Parts: sequence; structure tokens; C-alpha cells
Amino acid sequence: MLSSGGAADQVVDLFAVLLANIRSHFADEDRLMGETGYAGYSSHKAAHDRLLDELNGTMIDCEHGAYADRYKALSRRITDWLTDHMDRMDAPLIEAEHRRQGHA
Repeated sequence: MLSSGGAADQVVDLFAVLLANIRSHFADEDRLMGETGYAGYSSHKAAHDRLLDELNGTMIDCEHGAYADRYKALSRRITDWLTDHMDRMDAPLIEAEHRRQGHA
């Protein structure tokens, strides 16, 4: 939908679904880190909180038309956020979890 230039309300609806899925994923990840005593928990959770704050702000911007006809910019922004987070935060978490489980 974003790549085909969906209507503004469709973009907002899609973004809301994406944001709900990201929140759910982060909650699962935060729970795992807490349960396993992951050393990087505090900084990783703080990164989740900052990202959610930024995404919430972007969602509000979308609802007010800030990304009308700029779906590519929105898509690129989300992709950049998530790629950076996965590279800097999730990769070390995955490595730690593999070590904890004896797979490394």
C-alpha cells in the first residue's frame, strides 16, 4: 500500500497496525531480557522506549497529514529505525541468548 501511494487514511491505518506489532514484539523482547538477566537490558529497553516514542510522534504526524503523498519517506524512515535497532541492539541480544542456551 505504501509503495502504491495509498490514501492518507490507509497509510495511517497501516502505520497503526505496524506500530501495534512493534509494541508487541518489543514487549516480548523486554520480557525475555528480564527473565534471562540480559546484561544489556536497561540500554536495550531504553532504545525500545525511545523508538516507540518516536514512532508514536510519527503516527501523530501521519494522522495530521504530515506524510500525505510522502509514503516513501515514511517507509524509508521506519526501515532505517528498525535496521539500526536490529544491527546495534538485537544482534548482541541474539548472541547472548545463543551463549546462554549453549549454542555459541
